[in-house]
Amino acid sequence: MKSMRLTAESAIIFAEVLNSRKMVEGFVESNYPAGPEGMLLFKADCHRFNMEKQLAIISERVVRETRYSLTIIGDAKAKNNKFGLCSVDGVPFYAGCFLEPKGPGGMNEHQAMAEAKAFINALRLCKDFCNYKRIDISDFTLHYLSDARAVTDAIDGQGMSYISHIVRGAIREMGINLKIDWIRGVDNLADRFTLVEGEIVYPDYQAMDKYLKG
Repeated sequence: MKSMRLTAESAIIFAEVLNSRKMVEGFVESNYPAGPEGMLLFKADCHRFNMEKQLAIISERVVRETRYSLTIIGDAKAKNNKFGLCSVDGVPFYAGCFLEPKGPGGMNEHQAMAEAKAFINALRLCKDFCNYKRIDISDFTLHYLSDARAVTDAIDGQGMSYISHIVRGAIREMGINLKIDWIRGVDNLADRFTLVEGEIVYPDYQAMDKYLKG
């Protein structure tokens, strides 16, 4: 991950400096990860500034450098009891139905819990993938992209709910180095796997191997 991202300071001059598609592409290429992942993060940053109507510096967790890393987009839909995990360009890594019942609570709580479970499935998937590849878990970073505030806030330490404790507990248990970024819902390519007719995909380590960095 390159160190610079769209910040409050750069957003102030954003409209003046980035006045053409070519300049936008150059800015993204210089300051964001390469390929589709970088554009997803750039759009999310822009959207956040626009929605909040204020210039607030985007906080990022400090991530330890590791030899290997993998980016996964995650999504869930409680009403369909489904989750989906895929690459930055939509190649499925793991998708299906949750085995656990919804439990008590309203739809918002169900949805937040479903998003948390999808994230935990991503952690478990990566741990199993490291075993498959014989990679030391301490030398692996999961970069998780999600449009679920319940998950991103929990990981960033901003949430104090029951779901936040579950998420943080899973992170400690798995021991995987983690980087998380929020993306817009319209850019979440894992969404199609959580629809009623969404396909079932068993853990596909070969597909994951093609996107492994390091």
